Amino acid sequence: MSDKMEAKGKTFHMAHLFIFFKEKTSYPLQRLNAYFPNKQALYEYLTVRKGYYLPDFANNKCVTEAYLLKVLKNQVFTIPNVQIHPARLMGKAKKIELFNAINEQVEADLGFDEDTLADKQWLINVLKSLAPNHQFFKHSEAEVMRDFQEEYLDFFLFFLFILLSRLS
Repeated sequence: MSDKMEAKGKTFHMAHLFIFFKEKTSYPLQRLNAYFPNKQALYEYLTVRKGYYLPDFANNKCVTEAYLLKVLKNQVFTIPNVQIHPARLMGKAKKIELFNAINEQVEADLGFDEDTLADKQWLINVLKSLAPNHQFFKHSEAEVMRDFQEEYLDFFLFFLFILLSRLS
């Protein structure tokens, strides 16, 4: 998507459009459709140009036109891509538990509810970015040592394989 949009013979820069849209919250949806012809175009603008970390477009029921418009108007919680810390859980957690944990961390509306939750990895990454020491990411010293030993063993076996292949 380029920085410029053509409409009725005039060239608009996306930054001007966004400022205008924020000032005119009652901006008609039909006129907005001239700039973003479909939901995916708006999603790409918000993720690529604005740099928001949003739930995956293709695999989430929560990424609706209404949700994207709320993101555009800054009416829901957003987090920049640069603040995201990819993570994995140390234990098991349900999506609703992750959703509730994020809700405890932020004051703003997330833009979706228990019926239309974002994908689990989005929830994990956002929670890790907001609360890196949350209980979902903690594990015991025994688990850390086991993980370290497994990684060390994998490295040793790989090194041994390389050494043996060179001897042959």
